[in-house]
Amino acid sequence: MTKKKRPGSGRTPRSALVFVLVGPFADARRLARWAHAEFRKSAAVAFVGVDSGLKPLLDSGLPATLAIGDMDSPVAGARSAEALARAKGISTVRLARAKERSDLAVAAAFAADQGAPMIYAVGFQGGRADHDFAVHLDLSEISRRVPRVVSIGEKGATFYLSARHAPLKLRRDAVEALREASAPNSRRSRGLASVFPVGAPARGVRLRGLRFPALGGILSMSSQGLSNEIRGREIEVALRSGRVALFFPA
Repeated sequence: MTKKKRPGSGRTPRSALVFVLVGPFADARRLARWAHAEFRKSAAVAFVGVDSGLKPLLDSGLPATLAIGDMDSPVAGARSAEALARAKGISTVRLARAKERSDLAVAAAFAADQGAPMIYAVGFQGGRADHDFAVHLDLSEISRRVPRVVSIGEKGATFYLSARHAPLKLRRDAVEALREASAPNSRRSRGLASVFPVGAPARGVRLRGLRFPALGGILSMSSQGLSNEIRGREIEVALRSGRVALFFPA
């Protein structure tokens, strides 16, 4: 079935599903292993293949709830992502190829429209530098509407937080588990975290569980928050205004 209505239009929330958006760089085995561990006690999760991310989602054996994208990307074993979705009987939201927002941005807005309390974006890191940058911008933007937004990929795990949904509290062991899921063979960055503002300086910033504070409670649009060190069992990031991205690099 193909739906032509564009998601991301601000409809009334209908559910409290956690959304896992799967991108083209997802590793099917790692995705399956992480998802089974993360959601073993919960069935309230929707797995969405974003464009050619549908292929690793299907290869993982996880249930595909929906496919979203312009769907013209080539995938192994099929003419296109759309052909793969059709062959597997997966409902598809087909987007125009020429548009002002990425497939990920539209998929994230769709999840927000459903009242998602949390979004995981898995497998969107690893492409062109401009694409990677756009991923961070889109996920930071959606953090205005969704309380918890996380990106997981070969470069590590990143949390996106707006003042509206602060504070963010994370256990160190949970952070390390995410880092391990994203890049199991990387050890060089363990214990490191970086915190950057997105869009404008962040104010009223409090960092707990990290070695270095935000001087004056302000994170400037600079390298100020680069290479902090995790010092506690729990990390807490609070802010009064603005948005931040909290990186746990692989």
